[in-house]
Amino acid sequence: MLTVQELFQRVSWDDVKERLVNLYPDQKENLPGYERVFDEVRSCVPTSNGDGIVVHIELREDDDGGRWYDVYGRKPGDKWGYALELCLFREWAGFFVDPGLMERMPLAEIAAYILYEMTFCGYTDEEILARRREIEERGREYQEHPERAVPLGEALKWVKRD
Repeated sequence: MLTVQELFQRVSWDDVKERLVNLYPDQKENLPGYERVFDEVRSCVPTSNGDGIVVHIELREDDDGGRWYDVYGRKPGDKWGYALELCLFREWAGFFVDPGLMERMPLAEIAAYILYEMTFCGYTDEEILARRREIEERGREYQEHPERAVPLGEALKWVKRD
């Protein structure tokens, strides 16, 4: 099975950049960050993918008819998908790519969707690690002070419903 690193090595930055701009026009100003990550993944030593995580990309639709592509990981034999945006770039490099994707979309498009997802929390490992620490701190805070949490029913009252 092809890894994310091997996928990135098979496509050119120019092709991926073109797909990124077409898919996410608002990201044009961030192209230098995407290019740095793209180059890093192509040249790093990947972390071992002991769990056999495979990256999947699926078209989703919300109740209002909005559509987007969901990029997630799945372990073999597991029915659950996993969010991957807090993974470091060398971890991404070792993940496998769902072979069925290559039958449904061009390699540069697959790479663009993956690159967008993997940079969701930042363009450096340091930014991603900072986000991880922030989430871990919030989890610790909740465990230490559950009385400060807002029940879901109360939080939903604050959400504007159309």
